[in-house]
Amino acid sequence: SLSGDAQEDLRPSLETLAAIETFITGDGVLDITFEQTLDRAVLRSLLDESEHTGASITQVFTIRGLSLDGPERAGLRDGLAQLVAIERFDPGEEVTIEKMEGAVSIIERRVNALGTTQPIIQTLGDDRIVVQLPGVGGSSIDVTFLGPPGVPQIVAVLESLLERTGDSVEPTSLNSYVIRPIEALSTGDSDTLQETLEGLAPLESFEVIGEDEITVTFPPPPNQAAIGGIVAGLGHEGFTVQSQSVNSFTIRTNEALTTDELDAIRETFDTEFGIIVAFNATGGLEEAKRLIRGTAQLVFKERNCLVTLDELAANPLLCEPIESGGLGRLVDKDIDLTGEDLSRAFPGRDPTTNLPLVNVQFNSRGTEIFRELTRRLFNIGELGRIAIFLDNQQISAPVVRSPILDGRAVIQGGFTNETADELSIQLESGRLPVPLTLIKERTVDALLGADSLRRSLIAGLVGLGLVLMFVVVYYRMAGVVAAISLLIYAVIVMAIFKLIPITLTLSGIAGIVLSIGMAVDANILIFERLKEEMRTGRTLTSSMEVGFRRAWTAIRDSNVSTIITCLILWWFGDRLGASVVTGFAITLLIGVAVSMFTALMVSRNLLQILALTPIGKNLDLFTPESRRRAMGVAGASPASNQRGGE
Repeated sequence: SLSGDAQEDLRPSLETLAAIETFITGDGVLDITFEQTLDRAVLRSLLDESEHTGASITQVFTIRGLSLDGPERAGLRDGLAQLVAIERFDPGEEVTIEKMEGAVSIIERRVNALGTTQPIIQTLGDDRIVVQLPGVGGSSIDVTFLGPPGVPQIVAVLESLLERTGDSVEPTSLNSYVIRPIEALSTGDSDTLQETLEGLAPLESFEVIGEDEITVTFPPPPNQAAIGGIVAGLGHEGFTVQSQSVNSFTIRTNEALTTDELDAIRETFDTEFGIIVAFNATGGLEEAKRLIRGTAQLVFKERNCLVTLDELAANPLLCEPIESGGLGRLVDKDIDLTGEDLSRAFPGRDPTTNLPLVNVQFNSRGTEIFRELTRRLFNIGELGRIAIFLDNQQISAPVVRSPILDGRAVIQGGFTNETADELSIQLESGRLPVPLTLIKERTVDALLGADSLRRSLIAGLVGLGLVLMFVVVYYRMAGVVAAISLLIYAVIVMAIFKLIPITLTLSGIAGIVLSIGMAVDANILIFERLKEEMRTGRTLTSSMEVGFRRAWTAIRDSNVSTIITCLILWWFGDRLGASVVTGFAITLLIGVAVSMFTALMVSRNLLQILALTPIGKNLDLFTPESRRRAMGVAGASPASNQRGGE
């Protein structure tokens, strides 16, 4: 039966038992999560000493990472009931195939909005999702250590705690000071000063030298070399360390660090350099993980301030929740308006302040609820607010200046461009239907992928070289034309890949190699037709025209059937989220289309040009076999045979 203020007053005593992870106050209920296991008897003793003997203690356990059907959940409850009496058993949401498919779809939309190239998102078993993010690399760590207090802080301790004025404090280095008191400190004051300074930062030494001098030394702040040595000692390469201030650093790595690697860096820093004030990891991988795991549960509530207008004007914190640093003189009413009632969410800027914000548009149901809400709060005036919570944290509580009838609103809460974009993505893509727990995280070294890509390219070039050698040796000048046509084909394909752009993965390279084979096949069909026509005695120009015309139908049918297959693969790959199939289909489709162009335009024009040159007079350079001449008729004269041959 404690008020919000009284519950907050109890917090320091609870923190003496164990570090507190969450501290949520409520009407007669105090919900606390400690960072370590706590004996109930110890907590009971503390409450009794604080004269809260009537308070009851309920211990809550949360089990994560389970995927159980109905009978399995019942069996788990029965098994736990044999160990301890159960007051409440919340089995959570049951994971179904439909929910897993919905989660995959939402994760894919979030990752695609992030701009990740060809992500692979698919289910593994009944309750696991595998997310592969190629091309997402690099991490940035901003770390701030608790540095030694400055002269103003030491002077403030002397004046406020010991009520001394006039004592001088002089720095002798970045972490050492000399205190010269006007009057000698008593033993008690000296001990108090030492304990207080040690509470500000760990002390390396505190020495009283006579009555007129005290030397205080704190541990030296870390430097760039020490930071870099620790990061290198943990096995990381290709990183930079920048010093932002005496005790603040930025570490940038070329590799994407996993959660375990980040935890190892933080724990080592904490061991070597003392208290860490801030440790923030950013980068492509971290942003992707935040978007994937973020629930974006947006909730709108009706807030009524339990104060007068004069009290609110004198202290605006009266109508702010305790969690946000306010005094909690308010009542929030649930109006059943959530992010699921949104139809659109997109970032924007305030036309007056030019600050980033998030625009939201409600659907028909949400518009009706929001219209009635703004009408009620507009009549209340300054004492009515719209409290907007994101994942149970208040991000804004605006006053309604006029009724909003069209369901369009803005969310403002000190956003940056990046956070406004991130919130818009989360709201637009929807709430995850099932909670996610990170089971395993692994980063594949970019060198491994680069090596595989290099070997694949080498294999493709070797195969292309052998093909070109064969067509040149067998088809002679026609083979030279095919080789030039294939080189032009390769230039055009690479230009298209660069313009779209398309990332060359192993599956994409396979599609390119196959399309090269299709391009060679088209040229071979043309040259075989050319050889057959020349065998009958046609001229080179006539053989080319007839050969191209008769080979076109076979080239057209084979390439069109391949294009249809590529479109089917593309459609299935896009629907199933199989980017490997999609990449193969796209590269093969582009390659086949370009191969048709080069075979019919480049090869044909080059052959026609050669036919007009002196080289075109030597027909043996364009066919691997001699032309067939008409045979003489038995008993005929040589002259008639000659005429028949003509």
